[in-house]
Amino acid sequence: MKVYRISEAEANQLRGNQFDTDSYFNPIQDADGLWFISEEEVMYLKKAEYNWIKSKTKVDYKSKDIGDEPPKDGKEIKPK
Repeated sequence: MKVYRISEAEANQLRGNQFDTDSYFNPIQDADGLWFISEEEVMYLKKAEYNWIKSKTKVDYKSKDIGDEPPKDGKEIKPK
């Protein structure tokens, strides 16, 4: 899967802003801690103020292995 690489500052600028009707930017980090937005977010981009994103570099997505992260509240989740 290809994604658009953005800086942390750009991620903070975009987060929660609307790019289409009922659609909002949701930047996330990959396994290397780099920020990106999805191809879909760029594909459906309708607001001209965000057209600069289309010139960003497309890279391969590198997913996080979330199985290694402890629960955020410090409590262990036990199967039933």
